[in-house]
Amino acid sequence: MSIPIIFIHTGDPFYLNFSLNQAHLSNPENPIFLITDEITDRYDFVKYIDIHSWKKDANDFKRVYRHMSTNPYEGELFCFQRWFILKQFCVVYSIDRFLYLDSDLMLYCNINEVFPHFDTYQFTITNQQGPQCTYFSSVKYLKDFCEFMTRLYTDEKYVGRFEKKHQHHLDNNEPGGVCDMTVFIEYQNDHPGCAKDLSLIENNCVFDDNFNESQGFEMTDIGKKIIIKNKMPYGKHISSGKEIQFNDIHFQGPAKKYMSKYYLGNNLKKMQYKVSMDLFLMNHYFLYRVFRKLGYKLYPY
Repeated sequence: MSIPIIFIHTGDPFYLNFSLNQAHLSNPENPIFLITDEITDRYDFVKYIDIHSWKKDANDFKRVYRHMSTNPYEGELFCFQRWFILKQFCVVYSIDRFLYLDSDLMLYCNINEVFPHFDTYQFTITNQQGPQCTYFSSVKYLKDFCEFMTRLYTDEKYVGRFEKKHQHHLDNNEPGGVCDMTVFIEYQNDHPGCAKDLSLIENNCVFDDNFNESQGFEMTDIGKKIIIKNKMPYGKHISSGKEIQFNDIHFQGPAKKYMSKYYLGNNLKKMQYKVSMDLFLMNHYFLYRVFRKLGYKLYPY
């Protein structure tokens, strides 16, 4: 049975187009769900899900959440809440195992071939804490994870962990603080061996943690040096001298603008033209009004 691919994203930024299309390109038979507040009919391969229908558990969590980060409150809270939204959705839709992807990640491998090998683990993680490509082998483990997250804010035996990390950032004037990645670290501390780290090179393949950082690979002035061979991305591993296949690339932060460069579909020029035209019209209101009267539709960014 094909493994479902699930995205959660509010709004509709340009880079989401490339992430969705690349996931479909590499896994054309897999159902792709986008839980969002922007319901469109742009893609016939995407099942759009209204995010507002799945916020009960997330809103319950909001009542116990304490903000302990220099990052904006709403953004950090949502990173926690997405796991409750995902849990509620999977339970109602009777989805057991699935792959969750961040919207700035490009997927290149066939997940039906790769991820069943990790069914002995509860979930996958990248570089011990990155949940940008997270496979849960059973929704039961996502339920356990969400319960654990709540305990970190409500159980006296657990709350000190977050407070200690927060105080460390305050004492050392460090940006950041407590985030959902902190939960993944604490959960693994309590459940040794529960997670498969995708950042380890195995069978000449690896899952990228951050395009902006070397992590042992050759770099260019924009990020990792990527070579496309046989419709797959490769990077040269410095210490071994080998070309390693990337099963995904995570275009974190400022790297999002390079996602189109590594999209492997045949419709790249069409997508790039549409994005460029949209951005041009957004900066030229008179032309935008003319094109709109002629029936032109902007992507909702």
